[in-house]
Order: sequence, then structure tokens, then C-alpha cells
Amino acid sequence: MRPSFSPDAAFQSCLQSHPSAARFYQNCSPQQKQAILNQLHQLSTPQQVRSFAAHLPSAAL
Repeated sequence: MRPSFSPDAAFQSCLQSHPSAARFYQNCSPQQKQAILNQLHQLSTPQQVRSFAAHLPSAAL
């Protein structure tokens, strides 16, 4: 059986690997965080989440 994919868990893991993304996310307003989470839930693979997290600081919200 294949383990289920959780974008939230993958994102949290990626933030630990990308300190600049973690700082960016931590400094976001609640509305910005919600917008990020809304985008995150549209991703369907771990690779997409890793890329999303890696480029988060350069994203225009």
C-alpha cells in the first residue's frame, strides 16, 4: 500500500530544509498564510511542494 501524500506535512518538512522560506512564511500575515495554504492544496506531488517551498520567498502574493 502506498502512503498517502499530505501537502501540509510535506510543506512543513520543506520549510525545515529552506530557512529563507521558513522566515518568509513566519513573517506573513494570517491572510497571506491562508493564500499560501490555498495554493499548497492545489499541489499533488512532493516534488511540486518542494519547488513551491524553495521559491516561496520570491513569490509575489
